[in-house]
Amino acid sequence: MAAAVLPGPYRRVLGASALSNLSDGIRLAAFPLLAVTLTTSPFQVGLVATAGLVPGPLFGLWAGWLSDRFDRRLLTQATNAMRSILLLGLAAFVLSGWATIPLLMVAAFVLGATEVLADNSLSTLVPSVVDSSQLEQANSRMVASEILGNEFIGPALGSVLFGLGLAVPFISNAGLLAASVLLLAGLPMLHPVSEVFPPGHADIDADSGRMRDGLVYLSHSQPLRSVTMASALLIAIDGAWFALLVILNKSVLGHPDFAFGFLLAGGAVGGLAGSFIADRFSGLQLRHVTVGVFATMAISLIGLGSRPTTMTTVVVLITTSGAFAVWNVFAVSARQRLTPNHLLGRVTGAYKTIVLAAAAVGTILGALTAEIASIQISLLVAGSLAGASLPLLWLTIEPASSVNRRP
Repeated sequence: MAAAVLPGPYRRVLGASALSNLSDGIRLAAFPLLAVTLTTSPFQVGLVATAGLVPGPLFGLWAGWLSDRFDRRLLTQATNAMRSILLLGLAAFVLSGWATIPLLMVAAFVLGATEVLADNSLSTLVPSVVDSSQLEQANSRMVASEILGNEFIGPALGSVLFGLGLAVPFISNAGLLAASVLLLAGLPMLHPVSEVFPPGHADIDADSGRMRDGLVYLSHSQPLRSVTMASALLIAIDGAWFALLVILNKSVLGHPDFAFGFLLAGGAVGGLAGSFIADRFSGLQLRHVTVGVFATMAISLIGLGSRPTTMTTVVVLITTSGAFAVWNVFAVSARQRLTPNHLLGRVTGAYKTIVLAAAAVGTILGALTAEIASIQISLLVAGSLAGASLPLLWLTIEPASSVNRRP
């Protein structure tokens, strides 16, 4: 059966997401590449990555509240415009020769804080411009655009631009974000509308006034709790090694700096494949999808830690990116389908607060392990944790858990 044609407003959202993610992909390569020109310490490189993750748990609830109180299109535009200005400021510091690890940490933190609001607002636009029956189809394309920008085109382009000049990637970031602002200008006003809560949620404020209501709603939904728990554990395990990939590329594999972006681009092939087939898993139970993703992560990371070669690195990037793509489509569709529209910003904010806090913890612990022992040990520990989690996830997730209907 042919997929239904997605509406024009959605295509604008998808285009803005693609431009924003291409910008993020360029920055994903440029930040660590700039960091390794300033230090050889895995811990300091990990600190730069962690600084970009910390705003998630700090500002996630606040970002969700704003997304439920104000027009989501205008919020996304304003935040991306602010990010563009911040990146131009960072480029000026780099051109002046004042770049330091502390400066990169500050820049990563500020850009991370604005990105929390931009990503939250952009993700809540999708249910406003497509029918509920099209969510998996729409989100699979959103995830594909994220992978194309963040992992396939962006990092490779970022590496090339970095070779042209240290500030060039950040100037390019700013231009792409400005273009996304213009693309969203054609959307209608998308202020969330008032809805009636399902039974059992009488303690949630019906006028969308309380910041904590996202956490309250999430805690009442068993499927959403399970998705959030699994996502937090998964991203903590991934953060324990992925932020150190730039050092693995240079110090262990012996590649030049420009190879880092192409390494990420090669791994993105798996992510694209995962995003294209993700909607086929929409009818599966949560337990089965979770175990499949975690088993893939465990086998891949233990394999890379045992034999860190260029070939195994590419294979691991392909398999883990594919598993993450399937999981991301599954998780975001669950949040959108199980959450009333006027609460979606705060539930998304609560989800990201928990998940990004886990990412920050996993990243810093992985960096510390690599500093004390080695990157290979970080990989083996992360893979072993993913494997050890399988029995716990199987036992704690109810067999009947479904994300295909509202609670």
